[in-house]
Amino acid sequence: MSLEKLVSILFHPVFVPTLTVFCVIKTYSNIIILENQAWIILIGTCMFSLVLPLLSVLILLLTKQIESLEMPKKEERFLPILFASIYMILGFYFMKDIFSYAPIMKSIYLGAIYIMLVALLITKAWKISLHMLAIGGATSVFIMLELLFGQNLIILLITILISGVLGFARLSLKAHDLNQIYTGFTIGSLIMGLSILYL
Repeated sequence: MSLEKLVSILFHPVFVPTLTVFCVIKTYSNIIILENQAWIILIGTCMFSLVLPLLSVLILLLTKQIESLEMPKKEERFLPILFASIYMILGFYFMKDIFSYAPIMKSIYLGAIYIMLVALLITKAWKISLHMLAIGGATSVFIMLELLFGQNLIILLITILISGVLGFARLSLKAHDLNQIYTGFTIGSLIMGLSILYL
C-alpha cells in the first residue's frame, strides 16, 4: 500500500469528526466542557458519525450500490453522505441536552452537519473532495479554539500539516484536481469557523 493511500484511509472523512472531538477533549477538557460530559459527546459522535455511517457503507458495498470506500464516482457519493447526514442529525437530537452545557461542542457538531449537507448538495453536480471538506472543518476547529482560548498551538500546527499532506495525497492518487481540493478545504473551513462564531 502506498503512503498516499494510507494517509487517505487514516484521514477518511468518516474518521475525522471522532478524531477531532477526541483531540478537542484532550486539549480543552474542563475549559470548554467538563470531562464527564466530554466522554458522552465523544461516544455519541463516534456512534453517529463513524459506526452507523460505516455500517451503511458496508450495506451499500454488499448491495453493489458503491464500488469501494473511496467512492470514485460522484454518483456513488450521494447515498453515503445522505445517510451520514441523517445519523448526525439524529445524534444531535440525542445529545441536545448535554450540548446545552457545552455550547462550543454543540457548534462544532452542528458545523460538521452543515458541512455534510453542503457536500450533499455539491456532490450531485461536482466531485468536491470530501477528505478536504472534513479536514478543512477540523483545521478550522483548532484555528478558532486557538484564537478564543490559546492553550495548544501544537495541535493546530499538526492539523495544518496533516491537511497539506492529505491534499497532496489526494492529488497524487488522481482522486481530485487542485480546484476540488482547494474548494473542499476552503468550504469546510469557512462553514466550521462560522458555526463556532455564530451558532
